[in-house]
Formats: sequence, C-alpha cells, structure tokens
Amino acid sequence: MPEILGKTIKKARESKQLSIEEASEKTRIPKKIIQAIEGDRLSEIPSVFYARGFVRTYSKFLGCENEKAVKDYLAGSEKKKEEPRLLLDNERVPGDWFITHKKNIASVLLVVFCIWILGIGIVQVKRFTRNAAGKYRAYAAGKKEGKKEVKPKKGPSKEIPQKEIPKKEVKEERPLPAVVVEEKKAQGVEIEIVARVNTWMKVVGDGELLFTGTFKKGSSDTWRAKKELNIEFGNAGGVTLKLDGKDIGSPGAKGEKKTIVVTKDGIK
Repeated sequence: MPEILGKTIKKARESKQLSIEEASEKTRIPKKIIQAIEGDRLSEIPSVFYARGFVRTYSKFLGCENEKAVKDYLAGSEKKKEEPRLLLDNERVPGDWFITHKKNIASVLLVVFCIWILGIGIVQVKRFTRNAAGKYRAYAAGKKEGKKEVKPKKGPSKEIPQKEIPKKEVKEERPLPAVVVEEKKAQGVEIEIVARVNTWMKVVGDGELLFTGTFKKGSSDTWRAKKELNIEFGNAGGVTLKLDGKDIGSPGAKGEKKTIVVTKDGIK
C-alpha cells in the first residue's frame, strides 16, 4: 500500500476544515476507521472488502477520489457491485441513536403537541362556558328585579298613597296649632322624603345609621331624631322634602351629590 494514500486523504479533509469527529458524523464512518485510513493503517480494518469500501466512500466525500494515490489503491483490487456496510457491529457513530429513533421521537413530539392543543382547547371551552353562565345568571337576576320594579307601576303604586296620603294630606291641609308645633320641636326633628326617581341615600339620626341604599321611585318615608338628621343624597334632584308638613322641594339639582343636616332650627 502506498504511503501517500493516508496523507492525501488527510490533506483533503484539512483543506475542508473538518475535524475527524465531524467527518465521522457526516459520513457515518467510525472515527477509528478514519484514523486508520489517514494513518495508513488499513491492516487494522478486519477485511480488505471493508477497507476498500471505506476508502472509496471517504474519498468521494472529501472530493479526492481522482487523486493518484486513491486511484492506485482502488485499482489494486477487484470492483464489487455493492458498497460495503460502513458501520461495524460494535461501533457507534455520534448522532446514531437520534437517527435510529428519529421516527419514534417525531411521533412522541406530535402526540405531546396534540395533547397540549387539546388541553388549551378544554381550558378555553371551560372559560367560555363559565363566562356565559355568569352572564346568563346576571341577565336572569336583572330581568327578575326588573319585573319586581314594574309591578308597583301597574297597580300597587296606588296602595302607597292610600295608606299615607290621608295622614300626610291632613297635615298639609290643616296646619297644626302653634302649641302642637312647639311641642313637636321639643320632641325632636322629623323629615319626610319622597323619591321621584331611584336615588341612593344615607340617613343618620343622632349618630345612628337609620337607612342606606337605593330609595326607589315612588317611595316615601319619614325619619325622626332627637337632635339632628344627617342625610346624603346621590341625586339631590331625584327627591322632594317635607319638613313639618311643608313641601320644601328638592334639596339640590338633578344628578347633584349633596349632604344636608336637619335640626330643630331647620335645614343646613
């Protein structure tokens, strides 16, 4: 075997700036076989048949198959129709495991991706269902409350004036004697509030919370205290006031937030 063969092939590899490991990975020729070829130690390869096949494959990869040293070596033996197996039974090439199992790896990745997509889909469906159910419950509750508020407008709205008007109209039409008025002042303060529209209110009498919430349209009530009544309105123009049986109108403009203090001396 000519000494020049190994040097020629090694020179071709180095001209391509490839390491022995890179060449082994790309050609699937075991690293020790490449080292044997480049070191002119082909006798270390178990069979001349394999040695010739490795030299032919490696030289083609490096593009030096037309070099004289390579031609001389290959011409020294009879050509075979089939290329030899490039891997020995006990040799493992870098990346060989991945190449062997790449189909299985692809299948596993595909299954994982499908499970991930399915999981996202289930989460989105649950979220949509939960939101839709919440909206429906809110809609149903609003509809139910709306029905309750409509009922007083159709008929029962007349019942409230029937109970309260006789007493309160008597107060308006028949002014109380001065003695009675003075007696009431001595007893404390009193104010009647009538809601023209739904209005938020907070009523505090002598430091004690008497009412807080929405005073609904058409409602009327009277609050009393010994010293003073502190009243907050979310919409001062949505109510009218009656102090000592006298209609004094709204405490403020429509939509105005206002606080009044009712004492024995009047409204502040």
